[in-house]
Amino acid sequence: MGIHRRESSRSSGRRKITEPLRAERGKSPRNSQRRQHSSKLRGVGGDGGKSNEAVQNDGELALSSLGKDHVSAYQSELDTLKRRINKLEAEVALQGDQLQAEESLRKQLDEDLSSIRTERQELAMRVRESERIANDHRQEVKLLQEKVRLIQSMNQELSEKLQELSVAAIVG
Repeated sequence: MGIHRRESSRSSGRRKITEPLRAERGKSPRNSQRRQHSSKLRGVGGDGGKSNEAVQNDGELALSSLGKDHVSAYQSELDTLKRRINKLEAEVALQGDQLQAEESLRKQLDEDLSSIRTERQELAMRVRESERIANDHRQEVKLLQEKVRLIQSMNQELSEKLQELSVAAIVG
């Protein structure tokens, strides 16, 4: 029977770990090290030079070093995630600052637009008033031109009468 392996994904979904099927689990390197350690502990007696407690401590150190590899891998992954979180927090803070600046700019633009609209309305009122005054002046000019024509006409008539009277005085 060959070794059958299956891939199981971790909860993060990023890494795949190859682990043996249940029937093969007893043959994993970690289990074989534990078995060797257990057999060392059983084989050590009073003549091995080490006490059971010392051998047990050595075994725990060996087992803890196996765990330390996993812990350091997790710690490395945790450090990577912390750096990513810090980077994302910095991006969020930067985007918040940009959003605040954009909001401030929008408010300023709204105020400027309101001010421009007010000025535009005032200018439109001034233009209408100027047009009204110009119409009034045009009317006055027309009236004055009419008066000038009347005066010129009267002046012409008076000049003709004066000429008639001058001719009558000379003749007469």
